[in-house]
Amino acid sequence: MDYSKYYLKAKAKISQYGGDCFIIRKGELGQYNPATNKYESEEEVVKGKGILSNYDDSLVNGTSINAGDVKIMCIFDKEPVVGDVIKMGGKDYTVVRVNGLNPDGNCVIYYDIQAR
Repeated sequence: MDYSKYYLKAKAKISQYGGDCFIIRKGELGQYNPATNKYESEEEVVKGKGILSNYDDSLVNGTSINAGDVKIMCIFDKEPVVGDVIKMGGKDYTVVRVNGLNPDGNCVIYYDIQAR
């Protein structure tokens, strides 16, 4: 079955109802900069669209879901990974879990991210 049409529908709806979001991924440590007293690293930035929501209070257990954790349903051209930073709505969120809806293993329709 070709799931690409479902990807296109999801992308259209998330674009319509969501907002811009960005994956910020730190690169390898580069050269030492004596002016800043730090090692420089390049960041990779990937733009996408997402819908931000909160977890229902009944799901917050202090172990797998903490108070203040958020859900982000999003579309990116690159797969988010644990530890990435997602910038959305003027805030930075650290990715703690990523699930991609990928029914046939060939086409990720969207990513469901837990972040804090």
